[in-house]
Amino acid sequence: DPSTPRPESEPSLPTNIYKIGVNDILHIKLGNAATSSAYYSVRTDGTIDFPLAGDNVKVDGLTIRDVVQKLRTSIKLFAEPQVEVTVSEYASHPIIVSGKVKNPGEKFLRREAVPLFVIRAEAMAHAEVNAVKLTVGNGETSTYHLQDSQTDALLILPGTTVEFITQ
Repeated sequence: DPSTPRPESEPSLPTNIYKIGVNDILHIKLGNAATSSAYYSVRTDGTIDFPLAGDNVKVDGLTIRDVVQKLRTSIKLFAEPQVEVTVSEYASHPIIVSGKVKNPGEKFLRREAVPLFVIRAEAMAHAEVNAVKLTVGNGETSTYHLQDSQTDALLILPGTTVEFITQ
């Protein structure tokens, strides 16, 4: 029942969830079957080829929890399918990191949004960097000063170019 309130512990913030997308690779394990563990690539139409659940299973835009539930209800071979799903390769939420950093290039988010401080740490911004220029998918650009305490908390979304600069 969708109107039932969800438990408090269920993560709903974009920094706590990940929705599966095209090119992600899922590892699916079926506890009921002997040789039950395999990798499935999410195809351009958002589906995986999982014959036990009816071949083309739509997973694009779903969370891991949603996919587990979908597979459990679709697999008819077992009365109570024991399904485990993990993302083994994140490839659907790209960002570009550039500028004065040690680790530039295309990166893939493991959440729907990630705070800037995480990107800054992973990119290893140079000491002289004091600002960041963000370009979102529609081409809109904003520049933020890193001295501003709120800048580190900015949420970076898929499709963003993050350029670390000196002003």
